[in-house]
Amino acid sequence: MLTEQFYDILDKELEQIIAEKPQWIAERKLNQPYQQKSYALLIWFLQFYAPNRNRFQQAITEGLDDSSCDIIFSQKNNGEEIFYVVQSKWNKKQQTKSNQQEAKIDADEVKKAIVDFQSILKKDKPVGKNELFNEKWTALQVHLSKDTGKVKFIFLGLLAHNPDLQEHITNFEKQNAPHIKFEIIDIERLKRDYIEFKYKEIKVKNPLQYEYYQPEAEKITIPIERVTDAMGKGDHFKVDKPYEAYIFRLKPKTIYELFEKYEFSLFFSNIRNPLPASNYNAAIVDTLRNKPEMFWYFNNGITAISNYIYEPGIRSEEISMLGLQIINGAQTVYSIYAAYRDANNVQRVIMNEETRISFRIIKSANKDMNLQITRYTNAQNPVESRDFWANDPIQLSLQEESFETKYWYEKRRGEFRNVPEGGVVLENDELGRLYLQFWLQKGYLYETPFFDEQGDENLVFISENDKPDGLYETIFHDSNMRFEKLLSVYLLRETYIKYFKQIELRMSLLTTKHNEKGIIQPNNLDFFILSKTIIETYLTLKYGNDIKTLDKIIIKLCKEKNDIILRLFIFTRDSFNEIVTNYQNEGNDRVFSRFYKQTFSTEDIENIDISAYQNPSS
Repeated sequence: MLTEQFYDILDKELEQIIAEKPQWIAERKLNQPYQQKSYALLIWFLQFYAPNRNRFQQAITEGLDDSSCDIIFSQKNNGEEIFYVVQSKWNKKQQTKSNQQEAKIDADEVKKAIVDFQSILKKDKPVGKNELFNEKWTALQVHLSKDTGKVKFIFLGLLAHNPDLQEHITNFEKQNAPHIKFEIIDIERLKRDYIEFKYKEIKVKNPLQYEYYQPEAEKITIPIERVTDAMGKGDHFKVDKPYEAYIFRLKPKTIYELFEKYEFSLFFSNIRNPLPASNYNAAIVDTLRNKPEMFWYFNNGITAISNYIYEPGIRSEEISMLGLQIINGAQTVYSIYAAYRDANNVQRVIMNEETRISFRIIKSANKDMNLQITRYTNAQNPVESRDFWANDPIQLSLQEESFETKYWYEKRRGEFRNVPEGGVVLENDELGRLYLQFWLQKGYLYETPFFDEQGDENLVFISENDKPDGLYETIFHDSNMRFEKLLSVYLLRETYIKYFKQIELRMSLLTTKHNEKGIIQPNNLDFFILSKTIIETYLTLKYGNDIKTLDKIIIKLCKEKNDIILRLFIFTRDSFNEIVTNYQNEGNDRVFSRFYKQTFSTEDIENIDISAYQNPSS
């Protein structure tokens, strides 16, 4: 999804807000379209990030003597009252582009906002006719007079991120430490969060929180349940070697409070990010409500990893750890949280009295070991190998790059619950195979199998550290790996299918065929892969020696449905068959050597007659 496409989606939603709130618009005398859009943007911002908040208009302090739209409101984060002050800058769509590049948030605009925020902190902002602002400003000043009065200032803009602003943010927070934070929300952040929430149904990091908690990097202390008559013995289990680990029991309240604070960031290392709707397990909730004493018997519990565990004393009633990630039992955690959240006081008391949850915590700071623990603790579940790599930095990066196109990179199986109109989801498994075969030329003609000898383990997502024939590092840690490379070979493959009228062309293993001389006879898939050498040579002759731009050229030609692609395919097939016919007595190695070393001109390709082939656009 291009940023300008997201802008169009956002603009339609702003128009809908304006149409639904005519009374609000009239009361505030917002006569100009830009005033209405600015006001609607603030309502959208609150509705998106604070959907449970009522009476949105009472948070917006725009008035007769204030040309900008602001929000001032307070809400509680983990029981602590926090004030939020938001200033927005609405931009027309044409302002979001500058010399064909995405325009960045103007530093001067942010500086103005900082000056305005400083005046609020110093009580220098003059009181005017805006009674709503005056009321909120007064409440804010009372809050600031407290020792623990925390405020978060937010600048909301519809332009791209500007890295030059970080210095201004740092200085503002430093000058007003320790209870003041400042964050810029740009259109790239809005788009990213919109995709996560709208199309993946995953809750995002919310700017309407004072700070973002990172359980994988914090010291966390949780209460553990001891058996009072066991003299501190027999109520937990400890493993010393080779990795320190503990098994304890927890109350539902502990799980609730843990998730209430850290939310879905608890599961960053989990192969399945739990989704608010789909991962609400009715059976778990029913047991908690109706058979709480049976929960320990019915549920496998929770497994987590930590960088360091502080060994509890013989009578300790809590345990502390540095870093925490739940790698198995995410559905259990979310379901307990939801059940406890929705329970009344009596139900909560019964749950805490009757229910205990097994909690296993393993000390490991080794990334490879953590991956193995995650893999094997989920082995009983229907999980594919590629799911275990979903949080690898390269997978995250490739998906982020893909969001600038209509082709979205699926790093986790089934993660996109919805897809925008015209959008295409591409599986990382298929793209990885295409990359290995076409760009790395290591998978054609049956040289590199994608599955192990039993045919049930996908080697594309197996590390070479686990199995010598694992392909993950070869494919995804290649120095040239980026999304455009993957997209170019995908579009090229789709173009090939259209030209040769193949209904389906997959990367599965096929039976090797040879002619009477023992020469391998390529199938259609092999001709597509062999065409890489011809395409690369032709495009280099045509456009110069900058090999790094080849993927961009291929994408352009495929999107334009340029006939040169068909000519390149035909030349590949015909030239290879001709070499086989003339030199089949020389054996496979010499045949392929001659194919790769053949020379040709751009005219040899461009003069190929394609009249017998159907144009893919027809």
